[in-house]
Amino acid sequence: MYHVNEYVIYGNNGVCQIKSIGALPILDPNKQYYTLSPLFSTETIYTPTDTTIFMRPVISREEAIVLFDEVDTFIANISEHSQGISLVDHYEDYLKSLKSQDLVQLVKVIYTKRYLAIQNGKKTISLRDQQFLKEAEKLLYGEIAIAMGSTKEELKDKFDQKLEEEIALFLEEHEAGN
Repeated sequence: MYHVNEYVIYGNNGVCQIKSIGALPILDPNKQYYTLSPLFSTETIYTPTDTTIFMRPVISREEAIVLFDEVDTFIANISEHSQGISLVDHYEDYLKSLKSQDLVQLVKVIYTKRYLAIQNGKKTISLRDQQFLKEAEKLLYGEIAIAMGSTKEELKDKFDQKLEEEIALFLEEHEAGN
């Protein structure tokens, strides 16, 4: 069971703070509910403490730092698999898992696809890729921002910069090796 003021990931709502725990007479006076306040929207969510909706604690600062540092991992693998291959099925699996590591992978894959598309003279990636990227960034950056005491915007800028540097470095090394 979670505690009041704790931060959790609640389904696709992203980071929520538990405002209270207790019975809600209007719903079921015999059942305990979490009152959740999503950090990046204005609604209030009431959910049973035994909810079947995915819920987990926000990662720690240390875990967030490790995730951020892993941005450069697997860039080579991503660039090989992101050219001309539809990864939509994998995108959906990554989003549904709501695991921070999967969200990092999803952001890296789509960001790399976008970077390579622009390098090859295209304007951008598909609308569907853009939608997946936006959703993954919303969930990922919100959680890391809370864990690191930062803002989503600052993290996005840092993440984008690091990804771009790593992709460019990989491409330089890859071209030098050919």
